[in-house]
Parts: sequence; C-alpha cells; structure tokens
Amino acid sequence: GKIKVTAVAQTLTSISIKTAQTKTSYTAFELFDANGLVLTATYNAGKVVDITEGYEVVYNTSNSLRASDTYVTLSCGGKTCRANIVVSKISVKTPEIDGTYVYSGVSITGNLKQTADSSLYTVSNNVYTLAGNHNITVTLKDSANYKWSTSNSAAITVPFVINKAELVIQKNNYSGVFDGFAHKANVVIQNTSIYYSTTELTKSNYTSGSTTEIGFTNAGNHVVYYYVVGDENHNDAVGTISVNIQKAS
Repeated sequence: GKIKVTAVAQTLTSISIKTAQTKTSYTAFELFDANGLVLTATYNAGKVVDITEGYEVVYNTSNSLRASDTYVTLSCGGKTCRANIVVSKISVKTPEIDGTYVYSGVSITGNLKQTADSSLYTVSNNVYTLAGNHNITVTLKDSANYKWSTSNSAAITVPFVINKAELVIQKNNYSGVFDGFAHKANVVIQNTSIYYSTTELTKSNYTSGSTTEIGFTNAGNHVVYYYVVGDENHNDAVGTISVNIQKAS
C-alpha cells in the first residue's frame, strides 16, 4: 500500500542566548555591540539552530542605549530574548569659574570656563553685587544619563569669589615755611575710620593710633603713618603722608 506523508511546516518557537556578547559594559548613548553573540533558535519539530545574524536589536529608548537600560531585546521571526548589559552615565568634568572679580558697586555675573561639556548643563544663581564667597548653581540638563566626574548627578555649586576693592583715598600732604603754627597732613575718605601715628600702623596695632590729625610746628620733614579701615566691600588701606616745614629765613 501507499504511505501518506504529511509535511509539517517548520515554525520557530523560541530564541535564546547560547553565548553572550563579548562587550557587556557601556556608557549612555552607545550602540549595542553584538560581537561574539550566538543565539539558539528552536523550531516546533525540535530542530535547534545556532544563529549569529538575521536578528534585530531593539533598544528600550530611541536608537541607542541609556543609563537606565539593563538589557536590549533581540528579535527574530517574531520571537524575542534579552541580552543583559550594564550602562553607566557619561562623566562630565566639574566646571570652573572663569577669571577673577572685584567689587565695583554694581551686580557682577560669574561666568564659567567654556569647555566641550558646557552645553550639557545650566547655570543659575551667578549674579551678585557684594564682595565675598558666593556659590553658583550648576545643573545637568540630562541627569538620567550624565553625572559629574567628582560626584553624582545632583546639582552642584561652583565657588564664585568677588574680591574686595581697594579704597580710593585722597592724601593731602603739607609743605610750607615755619611760621610758629601747627600744620597737619590728612587723608580724606568718607564713611570709614582713619588712624594716624608717627610710627607704622598695621592691622594688629592700628587702634593705638589717633583718630585726629597730628600737627607739627617745628621745621623738618615729618612723616605720618595712616591706617584706613575698610568695610565688607573694601580692603583696609595703609600708607604715609608728610608735613614738610622748611626753616624760616
């Protein structure tokens, strides 16, 4: 008699990973590297075949890896499996302040040095007026896929120093001929304390000086030391003025 043979269509029932890909560690936005990857395809009739091509890599986000990814999906003939991976955030160098700044009485904007990473973050709280130590806030635009090289992905602060300005003072020396009267030299500046002495004044001893001008009567070149006390925005100022009294004819 005749034997009836019925052909059974071969259907793919599953795929799985036989040999994992060589590269398993990535940084965000890289592409999956399938080098070394071998898949096992199993069919309904029990046939098992190794495949190294003809499958599709399906990313979880867009068309590349993200730091939150722990796998990519491999698809072939309507069946899928997962290839495990580790994806790290891209490291961004901590920015630095650009230049030096001195109190000027108006608001000053602290700028950061421009680098290849400058487009990756935003800058805020960078406008100040008073001298002192301030902080600029720097925030990563994509904290999910980037991190600071010295910390995590949270906003950081960059020191911004506005240095004290030098006081602008007017020194009035005296020069004349002996006339029997006392003569003085002085320093003119508003809203601060001035100390005078015939010996040098420093930050440690200036209060030993006199807050009133020192007069001289006798002929000679008399040197007066002064110490001007600055404020929160200005440095102290030190120097000398002179009273030069020439002998009378």
